[in-house]
Amino acid sequence: MLKTLQLAKNASLFCSKPALIPANRLQLCVCSVSTEANFGLQKTRVDDNILLQKSATSRPGAPLVLMYSWLAAKQRHLDRFSKLYLNKGCDVVYVQIKPLQLLRPTVGSQKIAEKLVGLVQDSGHNDRPLFVHTFSVGAYLHSETLTKMSQHDAMHQTAIVDRIAGQVFDSAVDLDNVPYGTSRALLKNHLAQNSLEWILNAFLKVTYKHTMAHYEKAHKTFFCNPASTPLLFLYSQVDPVAPASTIERCMNILKNDHGKEVHSKSFESSAHVSHMYQYQNEYVAALESFLHNLSCFNDEKPK
Repeated sequence: MLKTLQLAKNASLFCSKPALIPANRLQLCVCSVSTEANFGLQKTRVDDNILLQKSATSRPGAPLVLMYSWLAAKQRHLDRFSKLYLNKGCDVVYVQIKPLQLLRPTVGSQKIAEKLVGLVQDSGHNDRPLFVHTFSVGAYLHSETLTKMSQHDAMHQTAIVDRIAGQVFDSAVDLDNVPYGTSRALLKNHLAQNSLEWILNAFLKVTYKHTMAHYEKAHKTFFCNPASTPLLFLYSQVDPVAPASTIERCMNILKNDHGKEVHSKSFESSAHVSHMYQYQNEYVAALESFLHNLSCFNDEKPK
């Protein structure tokens, strides 16, 4: 209870309203560049949230893959997924959100989204198709990015959203499950998880204007997805963080109410964001089948 009261007391931290910086004016600060000789990989650290990975087999015209990670994911966890795209000549942008950035949308997730829009509009990437692969809460961050892309397109007569060729949602978390999912991602002890979940639920109620209101807008953006491209949902029948019933209801709404082309693959018993590890062959087959129908992946691929 004391922690909850302290959170409520500090709710003013969420009241700041930074000015929106047009994405074409964002200055991308490259923090570091490293190369892994074994795989010919060049990793460019844009900031603490964004990492650009290029391989020696990168080919002109191949999609720039925006890979939104789950909370507390390590880069080595995402490497297995990124290699699928790097081997096709794509470059991969890792995008990761931290817990406090998730809980402070105006100075957290929305600022990451602005920086990402600036990156895809950079002169090295502004003529490339985009492909999206999200995990867990990454689906929320992608929704914030879609909002910033749409704003940029309206302000500058660009067409960033139209460059999106396809979108994959692995274990997508609905806004109602943010407290549950966050507590499970950060803690292992069951009692501690329940306590943190309770605290976060209380916190979101007292900071509604500065937290949940933004989540709800992102929720609407997700369903009214401005990108008219195919969607692939990958989920488990036993995932309590991203329940199958919620995802299946979401797919039905997208398909029947919004006319989206929706594909899916359900896994029988894998844990949250663990489908690839437990069902690698099935996961890769579902993804490859989805990519095969996208023209940007049908060009000649590097060996």
